[in-house]
Amino acid sequence: MSSKQVTIKCNRCGYDILQEIIIGNPENYIYCPGCDNVFNYVDIQVINNDDSDDESSQVIENMKKAYDEIPHTFFKTESIYMKGFINGSEINFLLDTGAEISIIPHNIVEACGLTNILDTKYKGKMKGVGEADITGRIHYVEVVLDCGVYPCSFTACSNNDVPPILGIDMMHNLGISIDFKNKKIHFTPSCSVDFMTKPK
Repeated sequence: MSSKQVTIKCNRCGYDILQEIIIGNPENYIYCPGCDNVFNYVDIQVINNDDSDDESSQVIENMKKAYDEIPHTFFKTESIYMKGFINGSEINFLLDTGAEISIIPHNIVEACGLTNILDTKYKGKMKGVGEADITGRIHYVEVVLDCGVYPCSFTACSNNDVPPILGIDMMHNLGISIDFKNKKIHFTPSCSVDFMTKPK
């Protein structure tokens, strides 16, 4: 197989990386020295470049423009997590701006010793994370984060495969702003934490 050198921006920090790749190989892993990120480079191969096929030609040109202008859209975007503690138990919260409510799975309610304050009158069905039962609601619990101790409220669900989620309700109440450019979560002008893309 032949190879070529390419320059690609890191999908995490934007660093320009010059690396040799194998042409046609669907798995060309790129290492970024700027942030120690490893990601897969997708080499766009023009399979059908028949100018007589106007529709195909337009799609290919559109894809090339996207790759030149917004290459990060060809790579998987990792979710944003933030570490916290409830009653001494470490929790990795998923920050989800598409979630209207903050969610905690029932097994974590039990692990954190919150069953005594779980209001089981709040029952129902939860949609958007598959099909799950609402087992109750924690009206108030203190969550320890890197920038302080914050009061939070969670809806408990029966699906234990769902990660604990900080939705827009709690992000709004905590005054959180997400800085995608600098990969930071800001609480106040003087306190920020780095993105945690994978639970540790």
